[in-house]
Amino acid sequence: MTTTTTAERPTIERLPDERPERYAARVEYIVAGPDRSLESVSQKLGKSRVLLERWSSADGWVNHARQWDQLIVNLRTQAEVDAYRRDVEDHRKRYGDAGKSLWQVSARLLQELNAIINQPPKTIKGADGKTYKIPGIELTPATLAIASRAMTIAAAMAASIM
Repeated sequence: MTTTTTAERPTIERLPDERPERYAARVEYIVAGPDRSLESVSQKLGKSRVLLERWSSADGWVNHARQWDQLIVNLRTQAEVDAYRRDVEDHRKRYGDAGKSLWQVSARLLQELNAIINQPPKTIKGADGKTYKIPGIELTPATLAIASRAMTIAAAMAASIM
């Protein structure tokens, strides 16, 4: 069976010297799917079943139908594979972008922490007359853990998309 595929769907080509009515009957049989039968084609086209049996036997309709069914399965499988690949690529892009953004934020946070560490805290005089030291950011283990964890997550996200 010779078939061609377009972007939308495959087509069944005519056999050499195949008359239009014979071609139409063969196509009807082939595309009927798993429940195909000569009887249903006979009823649909108003042709005798004996005539269709003769055409089917001479032109190998059963083999053509088997090849058609396999082609349809292959096309559906390919469409599913293509959709999966698009989903994976979309996932990689989203997580890659998120990872880059998180990396920039965590790197900036570390730069600010380094700048704060090297500067003395600001001192202010309170209304009560006391002097207070105010750090730009409170350097606690939690602050450093957040920056460290953000960088670790960003690196893991970047690694997972490569």
